[in-house]
Amino acid sequence: MPSPLPFDAAAVHTPRRLNGWKEIAAYLDRGVRTVQRWEKDFGMPVHRLGPGKSEGVVAFGHELDAWQTTPSGNRARTASMEGGGDASHGEMEAPRGDAQRTRTRMPMVLLAVVVTTVAFWAIDTAWHRFGKASPAPVAVAGGAPAAWRIDLDTIVVSDAAGNQVWQHRFPFPLDSAAYKNPRFLGRLPVGIEDLDGDGRREVWMVSSPAQGADWAHHQLFLFNSDGTVRWTYQYSGEVRFGADSFGPPWPVRGVFLTDDPDGTRGRALWAASIDRMLFPSVLQRLDLTTGAPLSTYWSNGYILGLALLPVDGRPTLFVGASNNEKKAGSLALLDARNPNGSAPAEKDAYRCTSCPPGEPGTFLVFPKSTRFGNADDTAPVFRIEQAGAGGFYVNVMHGVSETGLHATAVYTLDGSFRPIGVSPADGYAAALRALAGDGALPPGGLSPVDPDREFLPIWRWDKAGQRFVEVPKAPAAR
Repeated sequence: MPSPLPFDAAAVHTPRRLNGWKEIAAYLDRGVRTVQRWEKDFGMPVHRLGPGKSEGVVAFGHELDAWQTTPSGNRARTASMEGGGDASHGEMEAPRGDAQRTRTRMPMVLLAVVVTTVAFWAIDTAWHRFGKASPAPVAVAGGAPAAWRIDLDTIVVSDAAGNQVWQHRFPFPLDSAAYKNPRFLGRLPVGIEDLDGDGRREVWMVSSPAQGADWAHHQLFLFNSDGTVRWTYQYSGEVRFGADSFGPPWPVRGVFLTDDPDGTRGRALWAASIDRMLFPSVLQRLDLTTGAPLSTYWSNGYILGLALLPVDGRPTLFVGASNNEKKAGSLALLDARNPNGSAPAEKDAYRCTSCPPGEPGTFLVFPKSTRFGNADDTAPVFRIEQAGAGGFYVNVMHGVSETGLHATAVYTLDGSFRPIGVSPADGYAAALRALAGDGALPPGGLSPVDPDREFLPIWRWDKAGQRFVEVPKAPAAR
């Protein structure tokens, strides 16, 4: 069974943002013309903000530090020392004695002690200060949040006319791909909606640093309509599955919205957090006022889909996920007003031993196509929809190509959760060809698809027998 990655405390840092050429030059202890030439001739990492921005460019200290250790960085510094610096451009560098250096080197042992000490302090305190450290939101009178965009380390929110309403800057660059990656279809990393029914639109956002290993920085922010931070959330507890313990940090990897199960005019906001090895994951409903968890459900696989649908007249929460025990997809049905507990399992290693009591009323497992049998990825349930006559559509993702094409199977279930039929979704064959090109399919992986043989049977958890049993197909309609 996979265990969590060891947490590298020294990796937690707050990258320094350098605004404009003067700050970049001062950081590198060079003249402005020198650093401009380094960017042009030696590929020094600089980010351009586009027309109309007063700063023109920004850079991040950790990126410049890393660049200086590269062959290009070494050549740039050598060229300056050999007289190829600003002197050739009519600008002479001043001598730089030890007292004039902006940065100094320290012995490696001392450096390790300092970095480790600062890092552990940062884990406890730095993130909770981000809202205060960020500049005050810039508001436009009468503007209401309607759209958003990511600009390096900043989320910029505008109104319906395109005027900026406010912005919030993070002390690290954001991973732009995380906000448009189609691989995780269930995620809503940013959204704008009136969540609590007071007539004002809130904005939620999962902060995804460009440095993906900064797990402690993957948090959920809820902003008020004026851009002030209402609260931040990241699960901080520990859990045991079998004999293994899993602990923080838990990066937030999915946000879901449903109607309020209690029937109020507001909405319900759910956050799914995952262990760093993608097992296990936790789903919590969050209080809109405080961000405090209102419920806790543990899955033994990655949570990727959520839907609130009626079952026998009761609001029911459908949780789609992968299932590490079966290397398949899972669908859990929970009482939406009390969605607590954990997924069942036959093997101890995949059974939670420290979770709140409770388990799904119904728990189904959907097999991964045999042609993907050698792939490490499981086949998660990522979309659940109501079908006619009390039935349901369940989408299971068997594979995703590097170009984003999905090989998806679509199940139709009756009201008793028996399969009526299953078929490959449109584009399944194209996704298979792309996956074959990626080297993700074994020989014979492009053979014709036989849905009944590849996608059935599905299994259901038998609470009495504490095991999975095969679910027969629904009888054919007369």
